[in-house]
Amino acid sequence: MLYLRARMPAKRFTTAEQAAIVAFVKQGGSLLVVTDEDNGQNVMEATGINDLLKPFNMRLTPDTEYEHNCGAIAKAGEINAADREVPYSGGRAVEGGTPFAFRINKAGQPAEAFAAGKKWTKDESW
Repeated sequence: MLYLRARMPAKRFTTAEQAAIVAFVKQGGSLLVVTDEDNGQNVMEATGINDLLKPFNMRLTPDTEYEHNCGAIAKAGEINAADREVPYSGGRAVEGGTPFAFRINKAGQPAEAFAAGKKWTKDESW
């Protein structure tokens, strides 16, 4: 597994780095990207994280509306054996892939997905 914390890199991923990551996933590797809300740090622009996620047909949104300690739920499915409550205060949504964890909105209902997965199949071209 390749773990990227998209808050620490101070520069964009190069084209060669992006190609190596896509190739790693296609060869059976997995990629975990973890990021927080920007809070004025412009992490998404500095790292180009959406350029990295584009071949997987996924992207991160700008910060979602901040709701202090609103919580989230990771739903039962392939990733989780049962529904699990998880802490959440601020972040961004993920678009694309198969969502499996969602921020809880003011009405107590699942809102935007903040975690999603994507499996590569040999029939798929990225």
